[in-house]
Amino acid sequence: MRRKMIPIWIAILILGLLTGCGKAEVPQDSHDSAQSKINPPSKKLLSIFPHEKDTTYIYNGFAEYGHVIEIDNVEEKEAETIYDIIGEVGDPSGGEAPGNFDIKLQYIVDHEKITEKIIQGERLPHKIPELQVLKLPLKTGSTWDQKIVIDGKEEILKAEIEFVRKDETDDTETYGVVYRVPMKDMPNEMYEERRVFKRGVGLYSFENTIGKEYDFNFGYTLSFIDKE
Repeated sequence: MRRKMIPIWIAILILGLLTGCGKAEVPQDSHDSAQSKINPPSKKLLSIFPHEKDTTYIYNGFAEYGHVIEIDNVEEKEAETIYDIIGEVGDPSGGEAPGNFDIKLQYIVDHEKITEKIIQGERLPHKIPELQVLKLPLKTGSTWDQKIVIDGKEEILKAEIEFVRKDETDDTETYGVVYRVPMKDMPNEMYEERRVFKRGVGLYSFENTIGKEYDFNFGYTLSFIDKE
């Protein structure tokens, strides 16, 4: 009887060892798999912005509008790079107008897109608090959709790269993008915005619809860069 039982115990022992070995390898494999899935920020998208802090940008536009911003901090993470931007909108009233003129926003670059996130910007003419401003591939005709909430209702914003071309003055690549989303009190109840981004500079120009009662658009353009 004892001789017949020995093979059974050996089989049980071997099975236990094999099962134990399998369990020990799972966490390691799972960890390695999770690590390999992290995608670093796109180098092509990172090249849109300068990396120098304390660079000041001066924008001027329609009806004496103007604002000044600077890169306050650049935070490089494994999966994204965050540009912290601070500044202020010019006050043509000399301090008599109510409201906050400060600007705080972020540009967040990941492996496929650049997102503009407005933290503070009561006087900034940008209408979308969190907008995917550029997305790969950076080619004429590229499109993408983004879900946003307007007046408590979810809408689909549609974006398209209208052109990719070289600036004739300095041979720098530029990207023109149009964004459209349904919005009340806009011509044909459709808000439209156009931006031009310039490699190594960031946002170069901005234009948008401002209301049904206006037959023209608002806009501003970069006029000066001051690198300290």
